[in-house]
Amino acid sequence: MKANALSGKGVVGRDPRLRPKTVDWALVVAGTLFVVVFAITRLTFFLYYRSVIINPDSSGYFMIADQMDKGFWPNLSIRTLGYPVFLKIVYMIFSTSSAVAVAQHAIARGSRLFFIWAMARAFPRRPLVPLAVSVALAAHAATSSHILSDSSFMTDSLFVSAVVTTLGLLILGLARRTKALFVAASLSAAGTILVRPAGTFLVLVLALAVVFMVRNRFGRGRVIAVALPCAAILMTQMTYNSLTAGT
Repeated sequence: MKANALSGKGVVGRDPRLRPKTVDWALVVAGTLFVVVFAITRLTFFLYYRSVIINPDSSGYFMIADQMDKGFWPNLSIRTLGYPVFLKIVYMIFSTSSAVAVAQHAIARGSRLFFIWAMARAFPRRPLVPLAVSVALAAHAATSSHILSDSSFMTDSLFVSAVVTTLGLLILGLARRTKALFVAASLSAAGTILVRPAGTFLVLVLALAVVFMVRNRFGRGRVIAVALPCAAILMTQMTYNSLTAGT
């Protein structure tokens, strides 16, 4: 019976000798392809513009960051905490608006490269997987909407990067059955929701992963690792909102 890539006994990482050499070459080609497309499509922005696009909703995130600067408890009844914290960190380090765009572009590139790498490691006997993922991500990165979101004071760029990172961590965790990866995926899912509440769909993804893990006997510790961190952070967020804004 052929082993499942995620639930079978021959999961990646247990024996380095089982990793076919073609995977590394496929990974190099896949990563290079994405980086080249990503760099070319953003060359015009960094050479001629370098300014961050302000949207009508941008002020709401700066308001929360300003409340934190002044030592107030921020009001999170409308906006979540993730993106204002990101803005605050970037301005603390670089003190320029253009650094926000640079950081968002860099995070977008890093998260996609991580996902390509994760797919190569999760499916070591299928070198076409990272190549197909790279083509899809490169095509998406080349769209004008993607470039604009990476260059704007909005959550879109950071949100998509967080979703991609979460899925990469979760798939790799299922492949390697590594508790640390499950904890990281759960924390990343919570962080994604804190950036943008639309990420709540990841709770369902984690729930489906829990069902899969129970059915394939991953063990109680791994199930707790993928469920508890996200649940704890979201409960903390809900408790904070209830105490400060009554929502």
